[in-house]
Amino acid sequence: MNYIHQILDNVARKYKKKTALITRDEVITYQEVQERSFQFGNFLLQQGIEKGDRILLKLPNSIDLICLLMGISRVGGVSVIVNSQTTKYNYDYIVSDCNPKLIISEEYNSSKTSINPIILMNTVKEEIKNYDKHKLLSDEIEEMDLALLIYTSGSTGRPKAVVSPHSNVIFCTRAISEVLEINDCDIIGNFLPFSFDYGLYQIFLSFYNKATLALGEVSLAGVQFVKFLKEWKVTILPSVPHLTEGLIKLLPRYCNDVPLRIITNTGESLPLSYISKLKELIPNCKIYPMYGLTE
Repeated sequence: MNYIHQILDNVARKYKKKTALITRDEVITYQEVQERSFQFGNFLLQQGIEKGDRILLKLPNSIDLICLLMGISRVGGVSVIVNSQTTKYNYDYIVSDCNPKLIISEEYNSSKTSINPIILMNTVKEEIKNYDKHKLLSDEIEEMDLALLIYTSGSTGRPKAVVSPHSNVIFCTRAISEVLEINDCDIIGNFLPFSFDYGLYQIFLSFYNKATLALGEVSLAGVQFVKFLKEWKVTILPSVPHLTEGLIKLLPRYCNDVPLRIITNTGESLPLSYISKLKELIPNCKIYPMYGLTE
């Protein structure tokens, strides 16, 4: 297993009907994720995408974004996921910096459309229905080929791209999985944007371990937060300090009903007071501080 999409293929081969992804509106199996990823891949080939081409995705978290990410991997493209709420200044800089062959967005929102073609996501979703969902013909890719350019937020200067070959992504996924001991019974609740590296890695961690990814939205990380943790039976929560702070405020009402066994933290350092409070509220839940500066 040397490529991002092979993480998906390995689990889809043996666990076709297992639930891969959950959102408020949709539940999808590993087989369905695999089939959509083939359709996205074949669509991209028809658009002239070749190995090494950058595809910028200015999209919110969704099942289709995950399937598209896997489709890009299949054809050897390089995914560049940009937060749909990013500023125009940072967006224009990222476009200039990575020079994408194609931009897929929810709307025509770039001043550079004459240089970088834009396709609307709704158009892509309609188009892929006409493409093969069982196989794909593409150039051979190698494990050292680029898979991702993950840009920093730009909060401390211009956004910087973390250059991520397939081999690095697979290595990190394996290493994190071994430490956290994620298993196929886990449900990972992700409320972090895929433009953020640790939000993005929840896809790979979930697929690698044959787990289920419950896909929340940043807007759900308020009073409804614990409601969705309960409803989706989330066992692993990747978090950041402000999200954990909100969880601590809500937990006293629900602590006996939340099945969390692991909380991981990144983004910035998790205060010791938060760790102490979590141990008090959910004593059987392990806390993993994983903060590290991307730069």
